[in-house]
Amino acid sequence: KSEAGTADICMPCPGVVSIHGAVAGLRLTFTKTGPYDFAFRESQNRWRVNVRSMMSQFALTALKGKISVDAPWRGLNCDYTIADFTPDADSKSFDCVIEELGAGDATRDYPADFEKCRAAAEAEFGEWLGKMPSAPDEYSQSRELASYVVWSSFVSPLGCITRNASLSSKKDMTRFWNWDACINAMCLVYGIPELAWDQFM
Repeated sequence: KSEAGTADICMPCPGVVSIHGAVAGLRLTFTKTGPYDFAFRESQNRWRVNVRSMMSQFALTALKGKISVDAPWRGLNCDYTIADFTPDADSKSFDCVIEELGAGDATRDYPADFEKCRAAAEAEFGEWLGKMPSAPDEYSQSRELASYVVWSSFVSPLGCITRNASLSSKKDMTRFWNWDACINAMCLVYGIPELAWDQFM
């Protein structure tokens, strides 16, 4: 939120970020580029950004409004990538989606209704919260926040990760350690025992 406008963010499923903006636009900047980091236009409203260091690509799609990208090519990589999402002239709003793709993954069609996306995510978290250990009323906010951290830190199976697993955090500790897996399992064992077992395996 800023004086110029607002942007609401929703993560409806792993690897996908949905954003709705009102009045103001949104700028994404990628400046720490290396070899083979580049961006290219895939269609009128979609760009793809390759990030070699992560062995991943990101699809940037404008569902409403416009997307413009500045990514000067230098023969081996782009110096930088700047993507701007700007509001539609009539509604003064924009909707966009950022999706992480593996090598060879195809982009998908996305639902345009941001409120339905948000409602579905809220319902999913509400169901998750109901399965978490209870706590006295005075700790209800802490319980909800702790539950959200675990819920939002799950990643899907990929490579050496063979089961749904919770990172220690998606901010600074984006790895797995046995002792942290045990802590996550402790909060899961009451309501989702099969997922708790996955943390050990």
